[in-house]
Amino acid sequence: GLTGVPDGVKAEVVADLSDGKPLAVEVQLVAGSREEETEEITRRAGELLGKMPGVAGSVGFGESKQPNVATLLVSRTADRPTAAEVRQAL
Repeated sequence: GLTGVPDGVKAEVVADLSDGKPLAVEVQLVAGSREEETEEITRRAGELLGKMPGVAGSVGFGESKQPNVATLLVSRTADRPTAAEVRQAL
């Protein structure tokens, strides 16, 4: 999973868009975290997920209104990894 991250960091699958195969993963750091920290953790989560079988890639984005929250859209080549497998990896 994600190692060396600040206490309170959460990564959760928030949507399994099975028809098109992508997963939406929300990354949330503790309130008051800097946007740069969120970007770094989101990048690391994307790299970790990119090593999983069936993951074609991911793209992360956030909002300046909530600098401690970002979303990763994970593109899958098949029905795997499942949402449960992604939860376990993170």
